[in-house]
Amino acid sequence: MSSSKLAVGVIGSGMVGEDHLRGYDRSSRCEIAAIVDINQRRGEEMAARYGARLYANVGDMLSAERLDALSVCLPHNLHYQVGMSCAESGVHVLMEKPIALTLQEADSLIEEFNRRGLKLSVGFVHRFRPEFQEAARLIRSGALGTLATALDRLCTLGGPYPPPWVWDKEVAGGGILIWTGIHALDRMRWLFDDEVKRVYATTATYAHDVDVEDGVAAILHFRKGGFATISENSPPYGRLGEWRTELFGTHGALEITTGGALDCVSAKTAYSQRFAAPEHFESEIEDFLSSIEENREPAVTGWDGRQALAINLALYESALKGAPVDVPE
Repeated sequence: MSSSKLAVGVIGSGMVGEDHLRGYDRSSRCEIAAIVDINQRRGEEMAARYGARLYANVGDMLSAERLDALSVCLPHNLHYQVGMSCAESGVHVLMEKPIALTLQEADSLIEEFNRRGLKLSVGFVHRFRPEFQEAARLIRSGALGTLATALDRLCTLGGPYPPPWVWDKEVAGGGILIWTGIHALDRMRWLFDDEVKRVYATTATYAHDVDVEDGVAAILHFRKGGFATISENSPPYGRLGEWRTELFGTHGALEITTGGALDCVSAKTAYSQRFAAPEHFESEIEDFLSSIEENREPAVTGWDGRQALAINLALYESALKGAPVDVPE
């Protein structure tokens, strides 16, 4: 291991874990030292591919390795316990979303990492997609005026496509909303540059024999007066359409197609922009690693993860009650 490079590891080398491994492998800032995976065959394959040592559990890895940073890419119910173990070992963490399953867990993680002077980032990788970064730039420049309304529509493959634990409420904490829709919650909070004060949601389980939702419709009301409508579905039989986000302001509007396109219209201009295949995981990991080297906050903080979780939990409460719910300040 080069003394000038950060020693990193990945806990969980499944679907998203492999994205993290590829991002670290392409960075000149680090070397991949360790991988943890209970799936021995998959772990051995990844360890061989990236020249890392394989461990069957987190404790063994933290005892044996001197690591600077880790990505935690595990089922949601393990995030808190593993995150605290990493903090106690003095390791910076990039935690896949959600940050945890309860606000108490999220607050404890943030407090512990802050107390130890460690970086805690949360994997809202969509913020690093070029089409969304361009949208944020246009909004911040005033091109749309004041944001008023938004619509976010997602259809993602369900059934056997995601890991089986995604459909287990005790493990995942919910269904499509907390697995994938939480990206939309973070994107809206980030683009509006505002906190959500009240939510209303309806959920459905219509295409899977599970105890979590595979469809959700929701409205987010922001403190400064704007609102966003969210529609997310995850059927097992195929996808319809693309993930699209529309934002309307006092002077203009944007339509974003996740994965490569942005269209803008205003009183003064109208244009379309297309983007190459994104390297958003690489960009996310570069920001995380550079935040360690530069001793600054990462672009996506533990607080961002906490706030998205607060919105998510309020939406579940609203769906259960059949009434609007305030998001705790």
